[in-house]
Amino acid sequence: MTTWNLRDYQQDAYETADGQSRVIVNMPTGWGKSFLLCALAASDLRNPSRKVVICVPQRIIAKGFSQKKKIILPDGEIVEWSVPRNLCGTSTAKVDELTDFLLAGPAKSAARRVVLTTHMTLSYALNRLSDDELAEVADETTYVIDESHHISASEQNRNVLGEQIVRILDTGSEGLKMWLATAYFFRGDHLPIISETHLSEFTRVHVPFDEYWQILKHIKSYSYDFVAYKGTVFKELQHLLQQSATPTIIYCPPEGHKMLLGKSKAKFVARLQQTVCDCLDATPWTSFDEALRQEAVVVDLVVTEQRTEKIRFVAEHGNRVAAILTVGMFREGADWVEAARIIDLVPTNSDQDRLQRFGRLVRDCRGKRHISYFNLFPLVVEQNEEERRRQLTKLYAHFHASLVLENAVEPVRVRLRPRPKHGPKEEAGDPKSHFNLLGEFSEAEQEQIIRDTYESLLK
Repeated sequence: MTTWNLRDYQQDAYETADGQSRVIVNMPTGWGKSFLLCALAASDLRNPSRKVVICVPQRIIAKGFSQKKKIILPDGEIVEWSVPRNLCGTSTAKVDELTDFLLAGPAKSAARRVVLTTHMTLSYALNRLSDDELAEVADETTYVIDESHHISASEQNRNVLGEQIVRILDTGSEGLKMWLATAYFFRGDHLPIISETHLSEFTRVHVPFDEYWQILKHIKSYSYDFVAYKGTVFKELQHLLQQSATPTIIYCPPEGHKMLLGKSKAKFVARLQQTVCDCLDATPWTSFDEALRQEAVVVDLVVTEQRTEKIRFVAEHGNRVAAILTVGMFREGADWVEAARIIDLVPTNSDQDRLQRFGRLVRDCRGKRHISYFNLFPLVVEQNEEERRRQLTKLYAHFHASLVLENAVEPVRVRLRPRPKHGPKEEAGDPKSHFNLLGEFSEAEQEQIIRDTYESLLK
């Protein structure tokens, strides 16, 4: 069992959040939110009457919470962290087990007072409870909602998870704790995650991306590029792969996508896998044991067979993985620290998805000095005006994303007064002499600027 210690920057966040009943943990991908939440939960579990419920959107993310470890808390106490009640495994009665856990009294063992589950299972379990039962299970319980941007609990719209989060918060229980963790505290559909009334109850622990970028030890630069292709994508893809044997994630088209040119997804992925293996001098996955004998393996997560074993191999032997092929998996919360290049064959219009995909690269790792993201777009000069407009809209969204990313890493600062001819040089971050150009505009003004630029592009 390994021993983990909070880093200096994590300790600051821990001290801010510890003891708070409502917390938003808003940190960049790769910062270590999962470990911070484990440390906070371990501290909470020192209270013998307290229970902790941790929920994640996908089972692939659960490993960050389920791994056994010893945690050195800031006060010097060493606690053992383990989650034997892991409902993200093979349990066939997850809702029943979670409901029983919520209604039962606290166990003597700290490990038996924490449960790991999914957003959906938690939603179904809470929906079973009456208002009186809900008030009972809210008391002396800490709810940790990882990737909380999946919540939609505003007055305008509520999804299944959001409805239950509102019910819990509305109990008004003094013993209730609610921690919402996400890299990006916004939804792709631009609806609020929670209402303004509830939001005012929360303490926000936030680290801006540019601050996080400065503490990275190994990653020093990034690129966010665009590649146009005509016909099939394989010529440009081959050219990108041959540039270097960089650990790569390739996001593939779903069944029925026009990139498949009428062929099945299986045939496309088979050709893609062969291309990647040839260019990176790698071997396709066959089994866990066989992969251990290879130096470079291409892991196909598009195919569902052995997916659990494949994900475990990536987590435990990432240095042996040359590339990962995926459609909808391996976005939020999925870890392959060695990943240094993404080739996105199907760029999305969703800000949330783009940021989550880019976040797979921002895991600091020895030997990883540069990360790169490639968006592939079809050349549509032969298409009709409406098709060109649609593709331009998508391309513009990615140009916008690249500019936002650049501003996040190195904010644009404009000089307010002339540079002095004599005397010490001024720092670019000095608010008396510079200001953050993007930050000076209100949200409405920024939206108008984007809208005007967008309209100009389409004319």
